[in-house]
Amino acid sequence: MKIFKQFFRRNFRYLWWDRPPELGNNRTEVRTPGKDSAAQSLPSVVYKKGEIIGRDYRVYGVLGIGGFGLVYLVYSHTSGTVFALKTVRDDFLDDAETRERFRREAQVWVDLGRHPYLVRAYYVDDIRGRLFIAMEYIAPNEQGLNSLEGYLTSRPPDLAQSLRWSVQFCHGMEYAYTRGILCHRDIKPSNILISKDRMVKISDFGLAGALATSKSRPGITLSIRDDRVGLSCQTLRGTGFGTPGYMPAEQFKSAAECDERSDIYAFGVVLYQMASGGKLPFLAVLPRDNSEAEAVRFWIEMYKRHSEYPIPRLNSPLFRMIERCLQKDPRRRYQTFADLSSDLEMLLMNYTGEVIRPPELKALEAWEWSNKGLSLYALGQHSEAIQCLDQALALDPLDAGAWNDKGRSLSALGRFEEALGCYDRAVELDQGYSYPWVNKALALQALRRYEEALRCYDDALKLDPRAAWTWNNKGLCLHGLGRFSESLSCYDEALKLDPRNSYAWNNKGLSLQGLGRLEEALSCFDRALELDPGYSAAWQNKGLSLRHAGRVTDALYYFDKALEFDPRDAKLWSNKASALLALGRYEEALGCCDIALELKAEYAHAWNNKGICLKGLGRGEEALRCYDRALQHDPLHLNAWHNKGNILHELGHFEEAVDCYRHLLQLDPRNSWTWLNKGRSLHSLGRLREALHCYDESLKLHPYDPLAWYNKGLAEDKLGQRHDAVYSFQQVVKLAPPDYRDEIQYSRRRLQELEGG
Repeated sequence: MKIFKQFFRRNFRYLWWDRPPELGNNRTEVRTPGKDSAAQSLPSVVYKKGEIIGRDYRVYGVLGIGGFGLVYLVYSHTSGTVFALKTVRDDFLDDAETRERFRREAQVWVDLGRHPYLVRAYYVDDIRGRLFIAMEYIAPNEQGLNSLEGYLTSRPPDLAQSLRWSVQFCHGMEYAYTRGILCHRDIKPSNILISKDRMVKISDFGLAGALATSKSRPGITLSIRDDRVGLSCQTLRGTGFGTPGYMPAEQFKSAAECDERSDIYAFGVVLYQMASGGKLPFLAVLPRDNSEAEAVRFWIEMYKRHSEYPIPRLNSPLFRMIERCLQKDPRRRYQTFADLSSDLEMLLMNYTGEVIRPPELKALEAWEWSNKGLSLYALGQHSEAIQCLDQALALDPLDAGAWNDKGRSLSALGRFEEALGCYDRAVELDQGYSYPWVNKALALQALRRYEEALRCYDDALKLDPRAAWTWNNKGLCLHGLGRFSESLSCYDEALKLDPRNSYAWNNKGLSLQGLGRLEEALSCFDRALELDPGYSAAWQNKGLSLRHAGRVTDALYYFDKALEFDPRDAKLWSNKASALLALGRYEEALGCCDIALELKAEYAHAWNNKGICLKGLGRGEEALRCYDRALQHDPLHLNAWHNKGNILHELGHFEEAVDCYRHLLQLDPRNSWTWLNKGRSLHSLGRLREALHCYDESLKLHPYDPLAWYNKGLAEDKLGQRHDAVYSFQQVVKLAPPDYRDEIQYSRRRLQELEGG
């Protein structure tokens, strides 16, 4: 139990700032592969032994490979724990509906909790845009066996062992159905793990069911490795999904409509293999090549065998049960695993005298409620996470980790003041626990209490001075205060401790950019991308640096690269729109804004940019509505206030424009452009003395602005202040660049008139 508590005190304890947006990359699919094709169709990002997944998980090997994903053996440095990390290829999850379904199905597996006959799923997480399921690692025995598939290949079980495992399997499935599982859809020997003490452990709940709804798979996709056909799919007629050797006829047509009886059929195939030494009852000739015709031929032949062929007879006491499991009509099969288990238990008792009773399940302990809360937090279900953590704290109010985790969930909901109380309680209970100090600092940053946040980072670093991520986050806080040199020192400390930390390289680039050291900043972004080519934030930040340097066309390339890795980042689409606006490409920019707002309807920056696009296209009233939407979502958005004032002025709504500029000056009284524009609107209303005051305020802040001098001269001229007007027009002629031709010509002409008069 202590180990499991430590296991979940891993890197989940931080709320990282400036974490890049994470969504799956687009991958290339090999649609109708031939033999040994699973390796061809792996994700393009495959971690090798010794590499780090995320921030904490060192890869020690690959436990399993399939056409739809793979499982890594990893070691968590934070907890000192070994476990399995399963990932699915992200092109199978590239539509939002399927991703969400995968999360829900995986959460059902997580919610199954602890059961002796199930592989424990701890949580689902996004790591660099790919979904991972963290699972219990089932270590192999001395012979290297840890799955029924392995036993069937090298040491087929005798009748007694087959019965024991079958009864255990039925008990595990009975439990799963009572806890929300509707259908497993991929029961096969490789998903029935066997522990060292020879206990069944059922794995992969929900995976096939989630992928069965994927809209991204035209045609047939077969996963074949070592002459075995694994998890496969077809979308030619309905949506079939599963492993063809184990699928009932109805699953070939629609995996989504399968139920418990479909799983019973699949387990009937497994029973057949245990009774026959590993042979499948139905198997067509494997595809001879990678052609679509061969894939279609194999799929149709497998469907015909399952739907029409008789069951090859076996001389085994199990055959009567196998035969009932494998009935073509679901109504003639066992209707529940409890029914099947009853017959298996009777045969086991008659054959060996043994009785295997369903395991007694205990109520969840505090640490298990805490772990469940962590999983829900990882899935973004923060309110539900708080409920679980409250259960944990009711059982163990002295659990500092649970208080810390409740604080993180409250922070995720924007309830920062409540979160601060939780972090304080965690620190009070465990004064050597650095994570609450870090998370408290992040909450204080969200409340813009930066100096307090810095003190919390310092307290965390006193406890753990070698925490690279704390140095990184302290750097972000200093960066937010504009203290770029100090933030740079923090990133350097982080990189001393972890030179392969792509986040710290990216953030160092941002601070160098803030110091005006553009070339050094670009080198840092390049280093971040060298370490992690899929780091979309680094692509984006390099683009932003180039845009600010006036290299807008180059910037667009980097925004497009970032979008390859993160096409659902609203900020990125809006930044691309800004670059297109700088090039005057209003229609393209408008399309980018619309995508950004489809992804994040409350994103003020995108509403502001959309307003600029519409203004550039001559659609002023629509632009005004966009600025209003921006301010509805972010009342402190200075650019939106400024742009709203400008469009109101252009539309002739001068009083409203003055109100906008007045509000903007309350937020930012040292903006010379706002004073100038307020003066222009007052000028248009005939309130010349008020306008003159605004021009003077603008010139105090920016004394060399020819437009402010020009408007000041116009107001003075109208007020009859001849001497002052002459001086102002002289300043226009002296200061204005050549592209201010109209203002220069008018000033010269008026000077001649005033001086001549």
